[in-house]
Amino acid sequence: MSDERFTRLERLALERADRPHWHPGTDRRARRSPWPAIVALAFLLGLLAGVQLRACALDAPPPIVSILVRPQIMLQRGDIRVEVRVPRHRDNRRLLIAWTSDVGTEGSTIRPLEGEDAAVLHVLALPSQPAANYTFVAAVFNSLGKLRGRADGRIVVPDDRAPYLVLPPQGDIR
Repeated sequence: MSDERFTRLERLALERADRPHWHPGTDRRARRSPWPAIVALAFLLGLLAGVQLRACALDAPPPIVSILVRPQIMLQRGDIRVEVRVPRHRDNRRLLIAWTSDVGTEGSTIRPLEGEDAAVLHVLALPSQPAANYTFVAAVFNSLGKLRGRADGRIVVPDDRAPYLVLPPQGDIR
């Protein structure tokens, strides 16, 4: 029986060897793992989704107002620089920049905007401010006094008891 089986196996091997598409060591019944194809498909779908999201982000209109506050961390008394960007728009008429801190320093300023002729960048310099946790708000209003957009910024003082420092989000910064 083993001789008969051996000859049958030899005959099958010779038949397969005569086929032009057969390669030694391969078998139709031996299937490849689907995982490389699944991983490649997931990668391509993720790539396409990322490209689509980036295209949507580029098509989105710019924010009405954005704010950038420097420094983000204060360890000692120093100067604060606030940069507010307001894209030109015919409805933009007033810019409010207000701030407060946990040591009592606070203030605000209102700046007129000339719609499409207004400056894009508005800088507020606060010299020699004490180290404190500050919150800044920039708001844009139309001619009727209705709020069109708002952005927030923060400065933090690290807590000595905290094992690490977590910075709050910086607002609508691009």
